[in-house]
Amino acid sequence: MSAIRADRSAQFERSLKSLNRQLSGKLKLTVKPEADRAPVIQFLLGCRLDNVGEGRLSWVKEADDFSPVKLAEMVRQGADALRDASWGITPTVADALPRLSTEQVLQLEEIELPDLISIELNTAHEGAETFRLWTNYPPGQQCTAIFAFAASW
Repeated sequence: MSAIRADRSAQFERSLKSLNRQLSGKLKLTVKPEADRAPVIQFLLGCRLDNVGEGRLSWVKEADDFSPVKLAEMVRQGADALRDASWGITPTVADALPRLSTEQVLQLEEIELPDLISIELNTAHEGAETFRLWTNYPPGQQCTAIFAFAASW
C-alpha cells in the first residue's frame, strides 16, 4: 500500500513541477504529501476517549515524523511509550490511547492522510516576485486574482 502511495506522490510531484513551470511568475503550487492529519483527530474524537477532546489532540497536527501507523505501534506498546514519544502527548491522552480496542487500533493504522496543497499568488506587478498564500486573500480578492490570472493565460 505504501509503495502505491509513494508512486502516486512521485507522479503528482512531477505533474506539479511541470505546472509550476507553466505558471512561473503568476502562481506557485506546493504539495505536502500526507500532511492533513485531520482524519486522525476526527477518528480519535469518534472513539470517545475519557477526558480527551480536540484541544488535547492538537499535538497530532504538530508532531514531527507522524503517521497513523507509528501512532498505532506506540499505542500497542502502551502509555509509557506514548509519554516518551517526542510528539508532546499529554499524560491524559497517553493513558487513554492504550484503552482503544484492537479493532480501533487497526482502523487507526489504516487511516490515509490526504496531501495538503497550497496556492500562492504573485502580488508583484513588476520586479521581484512576491508570493502570498491564497488563503490570506479575502474572497473578493481571490475572485479578482483568478479572473486576472485566467485573462493572462
